[in-house]
This record gives sequence, structure tokens and C-alpha cells, in this order.
Amino acid sequence: MRQASTSRPASASASRSTAAADAARLARAKGYPYTRPESSFVFFNGQAYTFDDSTWQNIQSLHSVQLTADAFSGRNHEGFLMSCNPAPVSKSGYLKDEDSVKQLLEQSSVDAASLLAQDQTWTPVLAIGSNAGPSQLARKFPAKLFPHGVLIPALRAVLPDFDVVYAPLVSSYGSATATLEYSPGTKVAVYVTFLTPDLLERMDATEGAYFLCELFNINLRLGISLQDFGLGKQAPESLKFIFQYNHQHGTPHFPILLDGQAAATSPIAIQEIPAADRRFPTLSQTQMQRALKYLFQNRKGNTFPALPVAHDAHHSECQEGWKEASEDDLDTWILENLDDSVKRGAIVDALTAIARPFGWESSKIMRTLGDRYAANVA
Repeated sequence: MRQASTSRPASASASRSTAAADAARLARAKGYPYTRPESSFVFFNGQAYTFDDSTWQNIQSLHSVQLTADAFSGRNHEGFLMSCNPAPVSKSGYLKDEDSVKQLLEQSSVDAASLLAQDQTWTPVLAIGSNAGPSQLARKFPAKLFPHGVLIPALRAVLPDFDVVYAPLVSSYGSATATLEYSPGTKVAVYVTFLTPDLLERMDATEGAYFLCELFNINLRLGISLQDFGLGKQAPESLKFIFQYNHQHGTPHFPILLDGQAAATSPIAIQEIPAADRRFPTLSQTQMQRALKYLFQNRKGNTFPALPVAHDAHHSECQEGWKEASEDDLDTWILENLDDSVKRGAIVDALTAIARPFGWESSKIMRTLGDRYAANVA
């Protein structure tokens, strides 16, 4: 009797543990590109500290940037609490109002002089998707790998003539991920992260299936919101070049029905990434997962059915003609992709087959990072 009594709770406990683990995996998959502050911020040792965009000068003045103690808090799409208040770094256990980056570091146990050295090399890298999310940065840069501290300035920015679209990839953590695409007239909200050599090396290691590229002849505006850019306000800094992680196979072009009529193929923009004057139809992460499920369950050989799209003068958006699937069905689809690398690989192959190379000619490939089946950021 005692054996029977102990075995049942153990089984129930295991079931609850599995359900909790699956819920966490689903939240991560569907949460992409993850919550980020509505301002520029400094990521330091797992915390995001925001600051006023307009006070930015350049990376050489990072030490004097004045941080805000309580501007970014709340739960992200994964239910993971990302907060910059409280932040146990000062003597009182909280970041004081209007502390500078230098003061923040001095209040911690890291070597501030080393992180803010005048001869420090900083590489500007676009963060178009999850790399602008503090929860993802926390996963990519764990404290155990960087005992001397992690400091990443992340500048809000606007990039004209580009958009952030879905890549031909379902990642090893279940998300449909981002890549950049040329889109004349569009203005997309992005971030610019400044990475030291060791942090850039680590970021490379988490970007399997991508190229590290250098983009030229761009007009990237740093330290400005999309709204202020639209009002004609001046950005504190501009860049004519930037480093960027772009998918090795470019962008999938999906067959679409435009207002019920067959239309040309098109990339699909990521709805969670703000943009003005978009040319491409958009889907949220959950909508894209539903769309992929619909496409793969209804394809004939290597031919996908068309996705219905509505369009007006200001915005185009994919219509969910595939909503008949329940949330449980969608979750099952996502978990199967997480658990079955062969199935995930087949999806990646099919998306790669309809992909076209990156459309911006002023681009140079610096490094090739893994391949399209890479399992990154475990």
C-alpha cells in the first residue's frame, strides 16, 4: 500500500513538472522578439537601465550617460520579470536616481575602469529582433561566462529603407526569427548594440544560420524614436555603416492573395517591430506560427497555398484565414518542432527553397556562423 501511495504522487509531480517545462518553452517560442524598453538602455549584468535618448552623444561618452532607476519593469511575453528597480548594486540596494553609467559600475563589484577604458573597442551591431530584448541578452550573456561583467549599450534607432521580416528559419527554441530586408520608403524601429570584442565573439556564437555582415551607404539615426523621426526631429548621432546579422539564405517570399486576388510573392514583416510606411504584409509571432502550420499542412509537394492579405493605403496585414486551429493544436505544433529536429529541419528546408538573397547590394559578408540547422542559444 505504501508503494502504491508514493508512486502516484511521484507520477503526478512528474506530469506537473513536464507541463511547467512545456509552458515555459511555449512562452519563449511565442514571445519572440521579446519585450524591450521604449527607450535606449544599458544592459549591465542581467539588468536593463534606461536613459533619455536625447542625451546620447557617442560611445566615447558612455561613462557619463545618466540612467533612470525605475523606467523599465514588468513581465515580458515569457512571464519572466525584467526590472531595473530594484537593482542591488548600490549601498542602499537600489540604483539611485540619475546615476551615471560610471557610478553604476563603481557601485558594483566589477572593474569599472576596465569596462570603460578609453581605448576600449566597441563594434556597433544592429539588434533587429530578440537581441534588443533584455531577457534574450540575459540568456546570451550569463554571468558565469563573464565574471568581469557584461556592459552593452543599446541605442534606440530608426533605419530608413529597410524592414524587419521573418527569416527562413524556425529556431531551436521554437520561434520564427528575424532578418533584415531592403524596403524602399519604409522606416523601421531598431536598436544598435555596442559590443566589445569578447561580447561580439559570444554574440557570434549565438547566431547560427546567419552571416555577420557590414552594411554600407545607409542612413541610420541613433537615439531617436520612430515617432520623433516622423516629426522631423534630429537624431543625436547618425551612422553610414553598421554590422548586422542577416540570415544566410535571405528572406522567404510567400505566395499571397491580395484582397482575394492572386498576387506576387512577398516577405512577411514582424508585426511586433514598429515601422512606418510598410510595404510588406505583417504577422505577429503567434500568427506566423499559425501561418506556418497552415502552409505545411496544406502544401502540395513543394508548393505552398497562398496566404490571404488585406491592404489599405497605410498598412497591409495578413488575415488569419487559418484560425480554425485551436490554441492546443498550435502548441502541439510548436512542441513537435522543438522536440523533433528532423521535422524542424524539413520546415527550414522548405522555407529556404522559397527564400531570396538579401536585397541590399552595399553589403559585405564578414563571417559565416554555423548553418541553417544550427541549434543556438539553448
